[in-house]
Amino acid sequence: MSAIEKRVWPELVGKDVNSATKTLKEESNIDHIETLRDDSPVTLDFCPTRIRVFVDEKNIVTVEPRIG
Repeated sequence: MSAIEKRVWPELVGKDVNSATKTLKEESNIDHIETLRDDSPVTLDFCPTRIRVFVDEKNIVTVEPRIG
């Protein structure tokens, strides 16, 4: 990882959740990765040690995962 840490992964939209999670673990130092359905309610707090991955009914990533 460079001096500037990656915070958003737009290239994972359209990927299956397993490969997306693997990439997130490889490219970030964050262990807390949450997988949620598109319509799941979430808190609006910012958490620098969390990445949320939103998926559809086929477990395909629909929103760019980001730290927070």
